Amino acid sequence: MKLRKSSYTISVKIENERDKYMLIHGYTGAIDIVNFTVDKYLETGVDFSEDIVPFSKSTLDMLLNRGYLTTKDREEERQHVIKLASLLHKTKKIMHKSFVFMVAYDCNFRCPYCYESKVLKNSRQWSRRVFSKEMVDKAYNSIFMIEPEHRLRPNVILLYGGEPLLKDNKDIVEYIVNKGKDLGFRFTAVTNGYDLAEYEHLLSPECIFMLQVTLDGTEEMHNRRRIHHSGEKTFQKILDNISLALDRGVNISLRINTDGNNFYDLDGLYLLFKELGFFEKRGKFNPYSAKLFDYSQNEDVTDNSKGNRKLNYLNEREFNLLHKKEKYKYNCNLSDKAQMIKDSILKKKRLTFSPVYCSAQIGSYILDPFGEIYGCWNEIGVKDKVIGHYFDEEINWTDYKNHWHSQNIGTSFQCSICKYAFICHGGCISHNELRKGILEPGYCNDFSETIKNAVNLAYNYLKQERDN
Repeated sequence: MKLRKSSYTISVKIENERDKYMLIHGYTGAIDIVNFTVDKYLETGVDFSEDIVPFSKSTLDMLLNRGYLTTKDREEERQHVIKLASLLHKTKKIMHKSFVFMVAYDCNFRCPYCYESKVLKNSRQWSRRVFSKEMVDKAYNSIFMIEPEHRLRPNVILLYGGEPLLKDNKDIVEYIVNKGKDLGFRFTAVTNGYDLAEYEHLLSPECIFMLQVTLDGTEEMHNRRRIHHSGEKTFQKILDNISLALDRGVNISLRINTDGNNFYDLDGLYLLFKELGFFEKRGKFNPYSAKLFDYSQNEDVTDNSKGNRKLNYLNEREFNLLHKKEKYKYNCNLSDKAQMIKDSILKKKRLTFSPVYCSAQIGSYILDPFGEIYGCWNEIGVKDKVIGHYFDEEINWTDYKNHWHSQNIGTSFQCSICKYAFICHGGCISHNELRKGILEPGYCNDFSETIKNAVNLAYNYLKQERDN
């Protein structure tokens, strides 16, 4: 039996450990700790057999059974990845759908990096259009048409914008929530949090039970970048409204838009959250650092007119390195990857894979006030990105729907040959398409660096649990 090292074997050196390596297999989901002898021999790339390996037959059998060694050639492995991705994709499209109400094409903030202002520039849709009661009723009817099976229909709707929770939107949001509650739905919202006190009566575990709110650093930094259209400072009011929501039992996912200018504000923010008692309130409070993405396509983006200072965007490597220097004391995407690896090891289960990056690829339906449906919230308001229309009695789908629902890591040649693909998920399609023409063809977000850091962080998590 002729064996070769699988093209999807991932090997990461455990830092500060002389003789330990973590192996992860990119399509079996296996995770194992091996010594230098095993890792070095795999790295030689020679043909393997029981007669010549410098370790026991049981180790050789383990490497074969877990996928690190294989009898398949490169193309056979790639075809296996394509078939597995297709099967998992079909299952997800059946089991997982999400519904979003684009409440209003309007916002009370003028953030300099806003992707919607870039996407909707010169578009008729950035028009302050808000849902009417008639369109709300049609939107609910559309949900039941899109997924008639109760057991497969999610019972949560996301409220989105623009800014969905503007004080001027209160009447229509009340109508949406009250009607939805009668139909068995609960709600989450992505909000800047500025007018949140106007919705206090709707904030509860039964109605609007979770919010994503954004801060951009400590007070001075935030007020330069999260700019109210009237010029009013926004930081303190948002903090007060977060406290109010937490007191009412609402969970807060606090996104901290992070670039090179405000990374070191994270420490002051976390101290402030502790002083305010956010972690002890009724609602769960989860702050995390999110890399600020450059939608400007090389435009001269500034954080305000005063001083004309550019936003200092970070690439994936720079973002991870800053968090590593701070010993990952702030939650970020890399922390989530590390937690996933740690949990798989503790539960003695293989990694859970996904062939897609986000719900847009399996069944995200964003319904807007014009009766149009989008798959991705990076594309709302762009006429040629509409996946369907719901203003008539029936839903009329466009050909563009297939653009989203047909893509997975197996449909991309570059991803299908990548050992990280089922863990990276191919990255954000919208971001990757935006980068075309800016970076060289075949752009990848350097996931090898991400997985190296995630593996070592997971190993440290395990050591801490063992020592405690």
